[in-house]
Amino acid sequence: MKKVFVVISVLALLTSSCSTLERDSLAVDNVITFQTANTLTKADGSLFPSEEQFSVYAWTLASSLPDHLFMDNVTVLYDETQEAWIAQGDPYYWPKRTTVDFLAYYPSDFPGLTVAPGKLTFEGVKVGDLQRDLMFSDKAVGYTDSITEVDGGMDASDGVPIVFHHSTSRVKVIAELVYNHKEEEDGTVTDWEVAVNSVRVDSIYTTGSAVFTLATTPEQGLVGWENPAGNVWTHDDVVTTINGSFSGDIVPGTTYTVVDDFYVLPQMLTPGMGQKLTISLTIKTKRNGVDVLREDFSRVVYLHSNALPAWEINHAYTYRLQLGPAASSGNGGSATDPDLSDAVISFDPAVDGWQGIGVETSIEI
Repeated sequence: MKKVFVVISVLALLTSSCSTLERDSLAVDNVITFQTANTLTKADGSLFPSEEQFSVYAWTLASSLPDHLFMDNVTVLYDETQEAWIAQGDPYYWPKRTTVDFLAYYPSDFPGLTVAPGKLTFEGVKVGDLQRDLMFSDKAVGYTDSITEVDGGMDASDGVPIVFHHSTSRVKVIAELVYNHKEEEDGTVTDWEVAVNSVRVDSIYTTGSAVFTLATTPEQGLVGWENPAGNVWTHDDVVTTINGSFSGDIVPGTTYTVVDDFYVLPQMLTPGMGQKLTISLTIKTKRNGVDVLREDFSRVVYLHSNALPAWEINHAYTYRLQLGPAASSGNGGSATDPDLSDAVISFDPAVDGWQGIGVETSIEI
């Protein structure tokens, strides 16, 4: 079983939106606390940040209170003084004679999410506008104050374990200049100056819906959620354009982020007609120190490939544009100089950060 490292939080008062009558109807033991797991919960792969907040639902399963909503969308914050994740409001305590199930989501109170004990429904979520890392946790099932060893070795007495997962995708585009200098056998020296004028990603679906259902529930432990079919959301017809963050000269040996990380709706990539990337370049050529050519290129590539048919839930994609100002063989040619070929870009999507899938492909433009 995969080992999960956790941030241990001390016992502290947690809060509730339940009434005093509801809480007092059960005998109580210790206060309930939360811990967050050392998983990839942010774009940079760090721990869940202590300056953020998340929200929690919880249900008791006692025969006297079947499927009782114990915590109703309660906000949880990190208290630096107590070194604990603490809910806001009146304290919550572990009830006797029953277990408690917990579910958390982030960010707190974003529109479009409804929560039930066995189903999460995202409806009409505007991922393009939110540009937030929308996450939900495993369901912590069957917990009491006395449970010590459960999935991943997480100890409920040190705080209810909250393990977040991403519900969207993340995309960025980087560029590298493979070379800008070439020497021929006859002594001819060719140098290139390459500038990126603009990069944009078009026809990206930004609003959609998804339903996650609870996997088979054990008596105790962390339970995951089943993703929708295809590991993507159902999108509507709203699309957007993401503009690049960089323009200017590029040199070999440096990697340039030309489109910053952006959150996108997990979606199928449509062959030949859907999501696409457009790049505009200017290439200046010098032969033996003399300017011989200046050309502007604008190329479109579609993001679908057989190796990468979709942007999937909980995946981060990095598209690497490898720019070569001329083919080594010199074929292809330019209209003004047949010894020079058009700019060649190898298109190499990879996955980093969230969940790796080891995808590679190449597209020449």
